[in-house]
Amino acid sequence: MKANFIKLSLLFLALSACKVISFFPLYSPEVVVERKNIQGKYEVDDDVAVYIFKQAELWKAFQEKEVDPTKEYMLPNGMKIPPFIARMLQDQVHAPELDKEENTEEDRQHSLPYFKSGYIVVEDRLSSDPLPTEMEFDEDQIINLLSRFGMYRMVFLELEGQLYADVCAFQENIGFSLSADDDFIPVHSFAKCEMLEDGFELEFLSEEYLEYLFAENRIRLPHLKRSDAGEKRILLTASPAELQKFMIKFGGDKKAFDAVKRYQRSNG
Repeated sequence: MKANFIKLSLLFLALSACKVISFFPLYSPEVVVERKNIQGKYEVDDDVAVYIFKQAELWKAFQEKEVDPTKEYMLPNGMKIPPFIARMLQDQVHAPELDKEENTEEDRQHSLPYFKSGYIVVEDRLSSDPLPTEMEFDEDQIINLLSRFGMYRMVFLELEGQLYADVCAFQENIGFSLSADDDFIPVHSFAKCEMLEDGFELEFLSEEYLEYLFAENRIRLPHLKRSDAGEKRILLTASPAELQKFMIKFGGDKKAFDAVKRYQRSNG
C-alpha cells in the first residue's frame, strides 16, 4: 500500500517541467522563516485545490492518532482533511530529521529548522471529482492518481526583505517508475512570494530569463544542460549561498519571473 502512495510524489516532476530547477535548495538555516497562518485549503483554478499543512504539526498529529480512512480527519488546529488525503499523508509524513539512530546530532540540528518551518503541500487537480474511497490500486489506477495529485514540501525564506518559496518533491529516494525500483533525486524550484489577506501569490523563476543571462554572459552560475523531450533544459548545480546571491541581484527584475499564480483561500 505504501508504495502506491509514494509514487504520488512523482507528480512534482510535471510541476517543475516548465520552471527552473535546481539540485540544491535556495534556503539555508539563517534565512528560513515561518508563515503560521498559511495552513488551509486554497483554490488555484476552476478545478484545482491545494491543501497546505505545517509539517511538524502534521507529523505530531499522526503520532498521536491513527487515521480512519472512512472518516474526515481533524487536526488539533481545527483543520479538516478528507479521508483519502489524510491516508496519503500518513504514508508520507515522517521525521527522519529527528531520528537519533539514523542521523548524527549535527545532521539533526542542521535539519531541524526545515522540519519545524516546512510545509507539506497536496495538490488535487480534479477537485470537483469525488475523492477515492479505496486504498489499494492497480497500475492503471495509479497512473490516473499520478495525473490528479501532487505532493511536495515548501519552505519559506527571506532575502533582504523579499519573501521566497522553495518547493521540492517531498519524499527522497522514491521509486521512479511504476515497475522498477529506480532511485529518484528530488529537485527544487524557486518562487517569489507575496502574502495576501485571502491567500498568496507565487511567481516562479523563468527559465527563459536564465537562458538570456547565460547567453549574454551576465552570470556565472554553476549548472548543467539536460535533455527533456528533445529540448535542452537547465539544471542549476549552484550552492544555496550562490543561489541566494543570484536572487538578491536579479530578484528585483520583473522579467526574471513567470506569470503570477494566485492561491485563493477556500472555505470549502
